[in-house]
Amino acid sequence: MRICAMLSLKSAADLRWQIATDWLEAAQRKGHRVQFVFFYHAAAYAALNLAEAESRRWQALAQHDDAVLMLCRTGLAQAGLSPSEATLPEPWRLGGLSQYLAAMQAADRVVSF
Repeated sequence: MRICAMLSLKSAADLRWQIATDWLEAAQRKGHRVQFVFFYHAAAYAALNLAEAESRRWQALAQHDDAVLMLCRTGLAQAGLSPSEATLPEPWRLGGLSQYLAAMQAADRVVSF
């Protein structure tokens, strides 16, 4: 099963952030493919400010299925950031809702945290 997910959490300290990571890793262990994760608005800023251990978990999740981990460009702009694709650390990419909508159409399941 191909999975597309959206995180719309304000902080990495939010318990749902841990639930999302655990859920997606469990899905991978069961043989499902995490294709795309969209970090919407404040979640984009939070993703760039994760603790190193949590950041490594997301990197491993992305590498496992060659998943796209996309940060909301508008969310970063609202936080006062304007990074370019070249300045983002791996595995993060910049994008918007249009890419998320395309990923939703290609997925078998869509989940939101």
